[in-house]
Amino acid sequence: MLKIKLLFTIFFCGIIVSSCSKTSNPVTTTPTDSTYLLNHSRFEQGGSPSLNGWKFNPAQPDDTIDFEMDVPPGAGTWSFKLHTADLLDVHNTVTQSFTNLTSGVYSLTTWLKYKYILSSGTFPPGWISIIKSSGGVVSTKLQFGEDSTNWHPQTLLDTLTLLPTDTLTVLLSAGSRSASSGQHGNPMWVDDITFRKLP
Repeated sequence: MLKIKLLFTIFFCGIIVSSCSKTSNPVTTTPTDSTYLLNHSRFEQGGSPSLNGWKFNPAQPDDTIDFEMDVPPGAGTWSFKLHTADLLDVHNTVTQSFTNLTSGVYSLTTWLKYKYILSSGTFPPGWISIIKSSGGVVSTKLQFGEDSTNWHPQTLLDTLTLLPTDTLTVLLSAGSRSASSGQHGNPMWVDDITFRKLP
């Protein structure tokens, strides 16, 4: 009986040692072939607020640049606060433009949040968009910001046929006041922006 127990113990230990000595291949993330035009672009440089390559386009001359120390998880220190324009049909926006691109699927991901969650129809929402300019013809694909007072990523995809002379512009806006609304708008914070061509 003792011999059987000893043989069983040796056999069992052998299995354990064998299983421990086998190396399992670690899970690796295969790098994508995405072409990054913006890779986690933030509104700061060296810890200080900065447009960092973005252009602010005010709806009216007294609309000012507004950075705030409120950022998405894992981001830096500063974000950009876009204010809803008080005038109808004009917008405060931030933009970046790119040329000499090739056709394909483009992905724009922006972290954003609103100051308020308003009842439906109270105020036009802000949006993110990809604008193509080709030979004087402009086409826009946009996506309205999802109502949330918490930071969240929002992604817009656009399949584009491009010539090297075409321009793609990424535009972020908090919208404008509606004709029926007597109140000020719903500010939208934006930060940590990635714009890439998918493989």
